Amino acid sequence: MQAESLLHYHLIEKLGEGGMGVVWRAHDTRLERDVALKILPPDPAGDPVRKQRFAREARSASALSHPNIITVFEINEDRGVPFIAMEYVRGHTLAHILRSGALSVERAVPYALEIAAALDHAHKAGIVHRDLKPGNVMITPEDRVKVLDFGLAKHYRASESTLAAEATVTVQLTEAGTTMGTVAYMSPEQSVGDPVDHRSDIFSFGAVFYQMLTGALPFQATTQAGLLRAIHLEEPRPVADLRPGAPPLCDKIIAKAMEKKPEDRYQSMAELVRDLRQVLPGLPTTGELRFAETHDTATVAVPVRPAPRRRPWLWPAVAILAVSVAGFGAYLYRSRNAPPPASKDAPLTGTPQELYAEALRLLDRYDQPGNVDSATRRLEAVLQKEPSNAGAHAALARAYYHRNGLSPDPQWLRLATESAKRAVELNGDLAAGHLATAIAANETGKREQALAAIARALDLDPANSIAHMWAGHIHLAMGKKPEALAAYQKAVALAPGDWPGLMALGVYHYRLGNYEQA
Repeated sequence: MQAESLLHYHLIEKLGEGGMGVVWRAHDTRLERDVALKILPPDPAGDPVRKQRFAREARSASALSHPNIITVFEINEDRGVPFIAMEYVRGHTLAHILRSGALSVERAVPYALEIAAALDHAHKAGIVHRDLKPGNVMITPEDRVKVLDFGLAKHYRASESTLAAEATVTVQLTEAGTTMGTVAYMSPEQSVGDPVDHRSDIFSFGAVFYQMLTGALPFQATTQAGLLRAIHLEEPRPVADLRPGAPPLCDKIIAKAMEKKPEDRYQSMAELVRDLRQVLPGLPTTGELRFAETHDTATVAVPVRPAPRRRPWLWPAVAILAVSVAGFGAYLYRSRNAPPPASKDAPLTGTPQELYAEALRLLDRYDQPGNVDSATRRLEAVLQKEPSNAGAHAALARAYYHRNGLSPDPQWLRLATESAKRAVELNGDLAAGHLATAIAANETGKREQALAAIARALDLDPANSIAHMWAGHIHLAMGKKPEALAAYQKAVALAPGDWPGLMALGVYHYRLGNYEQA
């Protein structure tokens, strides 16, 4: 920030930065109080989609008034810079506290109750958080919980007038098929981009509570694909294995909260709070336990935790899910063995052709840490020397698409769209350019444009199995299931030994509940 103030807010110190803005501690000179200002950086502020999401965060949070939720004072704009003024809370995030290890049960349960009470309040207002994690939970010096960052929050029920007013924004920002949030705490349905409701937050709550009690994540893997597989197929190790002496009821509550199917979980946070409160009488008293009151008398029987269940019939489908979340764009070309990612600061050597080939191999293994960044550097280097290289522009569009898959941000999809457009401008007969255009259009909700682009790609390269696969994705997003199935089957017929097409067909059957076919 160059300016020292925004309207009547004097900026004091930068507190943090994330994908949706920079947070400053500021002083409100009118009311003589410190506030937290979340500022959308000036450069990307012209992006209407990002501004809409930013405004939606403010609307979602400002609709909530609860002692365990950060209070939003106003959303405003100064000199073209949008910002949100909210309550300034001193303390540490739960993520910071958990770096030192698991919490005592006496400390974890009251925190969990306050988090649950905050979510219950939001859910009753029709708002689902969608990004609950320890980094979005603040613990004050008074040992109170504050849930923050409704940047991904969404109304899951609304009046017809509200839906009409926000329909455009919702479609552009978070259509089904787009994954948002932090994967380690995502529900199975959220991890594959399916529509979510408040029960997705209940799953995330279970993951956070598990980490508070054990100091470990419920699902662990070295790659995002492995993590997604675990979320769909595995059960967390029982809390008692990692924390002997923990109340058995905690394990049962977590098991019910983290059921794979939403209908098998608690159906409301109020139900969960009811059961969680039963843990308190057996805990040693170290002081007054403070949590917000939840007025609900529903009683739910908590089933005994079953033995960890394996779902072997889901393995093929979940492998697909892992790929579909991060995107299938890396498979525009046949799989190649990717070289190890180069150091970010290492000088690049080689001809443009060599750098281009390396970038393609890296993108084929986009799931490996550093590969997308390394590929991007190589493609940018190619385009510095050969700015009219249409293939490099198409590949760069893929790289930006994968950046969005790894770290969702509208700017990556915007850049992917621009690169794909440039590829087509330079060579209208390059199938890869039209395929990249179709991918970018589909991911931004422009289905008809995506359909036209994929049709052109297939006209130019009718034997391109990946293009047929993407035709399936687009048809499925448009609700055209027979056309989607035919496209997936064509992709498999053209390349029966290639796993992307097989996985796409499997995930189609999985999402339709055809588990044996998946």
